Amino acid sequence: MTESDPGKERSLTVEQYRQIARNITDLVWRLLDKVELTEDEADRLIHAAYAVRFHHGEFGDPIDIARAEWHLARANLKVHRPVPALYHGHKCLEVCRDNELGPFTIAYAYEALARTAAVVGDENALDEYLRLAKMYGKMIEKDDDMKIFFADLSTVPGYEED
Repeated sequence: MTESDPGKERSLTVEQYRQIARNITDLVWRLLDKVELTEDEADRLIHAAYAVRFHHGEFGDPIDIARAEWHLARANLKVHRPVPALYHGHKCLEVCRDNELGPFTIAYAYEALARTAAVVGDENALDEYLRLAKMYGKMIEKDDDMKIFFADLSTVPGYEED
């Protein structure tokens, strides 16, 4: 279920919204992958991540919305905004639960929450989110996806292998 209002007039087609979201998502990834951002890049990252979420909210599937919330969590954390990062990490998890999304997406929701807890120094939350991320990570069906997930999770400060 999307957030779109079927009665609302749109100037773009569903495919145009999705293509815009894909293009902007590519920019979000490029900026997230940079070691350091200039102030302008930081602003661009935040604006782009919110734009992706908007477009997916118009015509995206729940998985698209969950991933856009994850991007918002990571983008806000990248620019040192832990409160919005925490909010969007929880939104990602909420979308996952409400739509019964699989363990890959749920694991990444917990990864975002763990990363935020590490940054703000909440060790109890960090331990719990890491535990849940690992639990869902072990449920990921595709071996390659599981390896990618655990490689990402291992970069969370405080992560320890079992």
